[in-house]
Amino acid sequence: MKDVSIIIYVLTLMLFTTLQSSQAQGKEEDIIPMLKQFYVEYNSAWENTENMLKLKDKLISLEKEYCTEELQNKLMKFYKTYGMDHDYFMDDLGTDTLTMRNTIIITKDSSENEAYTVSFLATIVDDPWSEAYQKKVTIHLTVKKENGSYKIDDIQ
Repeated sequence: MKDVSIIIYVLTLMLFTTLQSSQAQGKEEDIIPMLKQFYVEYNSAWENTENMLKLKDKLISLEKEYCTEELQNKLMKFYKTYGMDHDYFMDDLGTDTLTMRNTIIITKDSSENEAYTVSFLATIVDDPWSEAYQKKVTIHLTVKKENGSYKIDDIQ
């Protein structure tokens, strides 16, 4: 009888572990494409919008769609104080949309719950006389479920 209890306990533990792993993987299957879509759209807005007022409207629209209300408020306070002189999402290093689509890598940070690392290559031209080179940009962020969907909650 004791052997049966142990077997049932082990099987229950294995089932519980499998279900937890499946749920975590399911979350990543939702979060990673969302982050990729955000970064491609965000970079595209910077690349394709020359009018700064239109750019500001596009960026705020993307932030409303992809960021938590708390992060939106934090970003608005920053913009009101400093303007758009620093871009947290891109670390001030945008790139062309094709390079973004081809080089963006998003990974789950195993050391922290709901944390992800976004990296991509940015093409840098220091001045008109130097050759362009590529630099790897790495952004650390966290996500949170808000109103039924995952959103960017913080950028480190």
